[in-house]
Amino acid sequence: MTLTELIISISLLGVIILAATTFDTAIRQSFRHSDTQAQLLNELSPAMQQMTKFIMQGVGTVNLNNIGLEISTPNRGLKVRLDISNTPTNCADDRWIFYQYQANQIIYCTNTGSGCGIPPGWGCLPPGALEVIARKIFYNPATSPPVFDFIDSNGDGLSDNRDNLVSINLIACQDPTQALGICGSMRNPSVNLTTKISLRGKSIR
Repeated sequence: MTLTELIISISLLGVIILAATTFDTAIRQSFRHSDTQAQLLNELSPAMQQMTKFIMQGVGTVNLNNIGLEISTPNRGLKVRLDISNTPTNCADDRWIFYQYQANQIIYCTNTGSGCGIPPGWGCLPPGALEVIARKIFYNPATSPPVFDFIDSNGDGLSDNRDNLVSINLIACQDPTQALGICGSMRNPSVNLTTKISLRGKSIR
């Protein structure tokens, strides 16, 4: 084998090794990306299931004194009234709960007050009795869809608390602060869960 042939052989071997290394790196990155997305989905799914379960049980009417539902402004919190005691003719013993986006988390309050009329405030009873049901939540007021929103379900052309249909949009990122990169990039994988929930015990007419 001549020196020229040896140099060509070494060069070809180098190209093959480089291609194999690049392919292996891409496969590993793709696997890590998919694995991270699966972990994020495991973070979001139970929270979405819980919110769907309880919000679906919400009760109320179109009467503003007995509305049974409220979404905060901006759309990062939702309060709903539940007939825990199953006494449809008596709303005085109904309990209000809320879900809210706070600092890259979705928090849940099992009791923020009771009774009919105007929804209570965003304080939890007892104070501080909040549960974190999802972490790594990404929300940018300028670009993200509302976390909670009304959907016009009574045909009046408005999306407000007289409706009994709401949407939930959750985006989770490996790093919701985006220090690793833009949410949704290869370096910072994300997943998005969206659902619509009908409050079966809330009238719209």
